[in-house]
Amino acid sequence: MKKLLYWSLPTFIVCGVLLACAGSLQFTVFYDRDEGLRQEDPVLWNEQEIGKVHSVKQNPQGRLAVGLKIGKDFREKVTDESRFLIQADPQNYWQKHIEM
Repeated sequence: MKKLLYWSLPTFIVCGVLLACAGSLQFTVFYDRDEGLRQEDPVLWNEQEIGKVHSVKQNPQGRLAVGLKIGKDFREKVTDESRFLIQADPQNYWQKHIEM
């Protein structure tokens, strides 16, 4: 029984890490101004929707903390040099999106 537990626990941990890496990418971007961004607004890359805004909150320092969720098929497109700009939708000025 100890041998089974000895091997099953590391296997369980490795599988959990692999499943977490295979899912969507979630992170937070901070902005100085509230540009009218709302939850569920799209994140676009080359005019293709790659994710959504999943939260918009004001942090204690007065900055806007925007939680983004990028789909698993596009997570490799996000790098440490990616920029996320709040843009108005050309069809509907009041609708916003984030352009990567």
